[in-house]
Amino acid sequence: MNSASSPSSWLHQLWSALCARTARPLPGLLLPTSGIATVARALLEAALNEEQLGRMDADDLTRRLQARAVPAALEWLCGARRNSSDADLGRDPARCYWAHNPNFDALRQRDGTGALTSREWDHTVPILQQRAVPILRGHSLTEEDGDDVLMQTLAELLQARLEPTPMDGMKVFEELPRFFANMIDRRAISWLRKRSARKRQASNPALADSIHDPDSTVGERLVDNASSPARNAMERTHYHRIREACEAALSPFEWHVIEALFVEATHTRLDLASDAWVLEQMDIEPDASESKRRRALNAVVESALTRLGVAMQEADL
Repeated sequence: MNSASSPSSWLHQLWSALCARTARPLPGLLLPTSGIATVARALLEAALNEEQLGRMDADDLTRRLQARAVPAALEWLCGARRNSSDADLGRDPARCYWAHNPNFDALRQRDGTGALTSREWDHTVPILQQRAVPILRGHSLTEEDGDDVLMQTLAELLQARLEPTPMDGMKVFEELPRFFANMIDRRAISWLRKRSARKRQASNPALADSIHDPDSTVGERLVDNASSPARNAMERTHYHRIREACEAALSPFEWHVIEALFVEATHTRLDLASDAWVLEQMDIEPDASESKRRRALNAVVESALTRLGVAMQEADL
């Protein structure tokens, strides 16, 4: 392993970076010291036994271990909360906008029809509503339209299902508001596209029936084609193949940024760097300077594109 510094100095730097990432796997979380040490030590010991990691330079190894730290820390915290029956273990009150976590295991309980049955949702829905407000305002939706989008998204999340859902794969409650924010953002964008399509159909009455069909995607295709003619059906199909093959290369947040900038082209970099949810994912304060917010976003984009390029090569795409 190559390193310009001494082995002891390099190991100290690696340990510090790994502990820092383990301590805060998500905004709003701060693991106790015992958890940080347990997770970081296990990751480092496992790395020493992997030949592939041993050939990496110091910077690459640090990045790889930091990436592994997030799921490992969430896994540890999930078990610790269950063992202690303390749903608030590891949460950082200074960075959470709700008072207490619901019981996440109870929250996901379903009856024989697949319906969510826990009274914990009485405490959860207000948290999700509060998380949605800045995103809906960011899309400049009226209060009435925003309420419609919110209710539709909540209905989708709470729909009775017998098959596994993304919520079943989450480890801690703090993942749910982030996931719901992504749902709200996508539904708001879809709503805006359909509204634009309905305006466009006034000049082409033949499209009226299909556009007004709530299950139709004609309106979305019209807006897609109008905003970027080069982004045709073949290119979009190719992108979906890329995402399917390279899903693990990026985090859900990074996929969101890539899609918003380069696939859907619904946001500029300044739009994203001004969005409260995006800033939360980057752990940047909303009152930070525009240049700091842009630099943080550019770093996310550059890192994501680099890793996506490597993943595409490995997948032979």
